[in-house]
Amino acid sequence: MKEKEFLEIYKDLIESKNFDSALTICEQFISDNPESFEGYRKRAYLYSRSNEFENAISDISEAIRLNPMNSTYYFFRGWWKIESGDFVGGETDVTVAIDLDRDSNLLSDTAYFFRSLARVELGRNEDAIADLRNVESDFMIHLKRFGKISREELLKRATKCAD
Repeated sequence: MKEKEFLEIYKDLIESKNFDSALTICEQFISDNPESFEGYRKRAYLYSRSNEFENAISDISEAIRLNPMNSTYYFFRGWWKIESGDFVGGETDVTVAIDLDRDSNLLSDTAYFFRSLARVELGRNEDAIADLRNVESDFMIHLKRFGKISREELLKRATKCAD
C-alpha cells in the first residue's frame, strides 16, 4: 500500500472512531514500509489514546529516527514521557521541540506548559514560572496523569514551591 492510500484509509477510520481497524492498517503499513515515519507516527497516536505510553514512545522514537527534525514528534514524545512520569525525559524532549519550533511557533502555549509542568515536578520552579510567561492566562488542558490542570493552578504550585 502506498503512503497516500494509507493516510486516506487511516483518516477515514479515525473519523469513524474505528481505532482497532486503524491500528491494524498501521501495523500492515509499517510491515510493508518500515522506513516510513508516517506509520509509526500514526500508530503512536493510537497507542497514546489507549494509555499505552511505552508503545507510543517507542513508535514516536522510531518516527524521530526516520525524520529527526520534526518538532511535533519530540513534543508528543515529551508529552507521553510526562504522562508516564519521566519528567526529565519529558522536559528534554519538549525543550528540543521548542528549539526546533522557534521559527514556526506551531507548538507555542502547550509546549511551554508541558515543559513547565515537568519542571515543577522536578522542583525547578523558577524555570517553570519563566515558561508559564509564554502561556496564555486562560490555558487549560486535561492530562491522564494530572486530570484537568490550568496555567493558573500550575503557576500557584510553582510559586508556592519557589517561596
